[in-house]
Amino acid sequence: MTYGGRPRPNNPTFSLPRNYLEGGYFAPDGHIKTELLTDVAQQVAQAFGRDLSNSQFRRFFDHAKAVEQRLDLVNNWRAVEGDVKKLVAFAAEAKAKKKVPSVFFDFIEKNVSHTNDEKSFRRGFLEHIQAVLAFHAYNNPRRN
Repeated sequence: MTYGGRPRPNNPTFSLPRNYLEGGYFAPDGHIKTELLTDVAQQVAQAFGRDLSNSQFRRFFDHAKAVEQRLDLVNNWRAVEGDVKKLVAFAAEAKAKKKVPSVFFDFIEKNVSHTNDEKSFRRGFLEHIQAVLAFHAYNNPRRN
């Protein structure tokens, strides 16, 4: 069965890279691990295959960016932390409705679990998800 001309989501053959996010987002020097913006980001995007539409991915990224804007306004991590954690529930719903593949749910769940303060949100989660989104868009260009 197809989904928008593509195989149905929730294809069990795709998974996140081995040891994905083991040790968190940051290198010992406190900066984001560069592989999360390059090789690992590309591998994650490839794991989504064509089972994840650019618009579905963008929906989650836009939610995260809206949280960042709210954080800029309130300057209080605890005030926005719940909005970040809700991404897991949104991903679960989208997976249940077969709008996103299982590997995307795993991606969101894993990243949210590593997002526990403002630094991990802004300099880890957002930077990594943006890189994955860019590679995903590159791998799945819009068709006219």
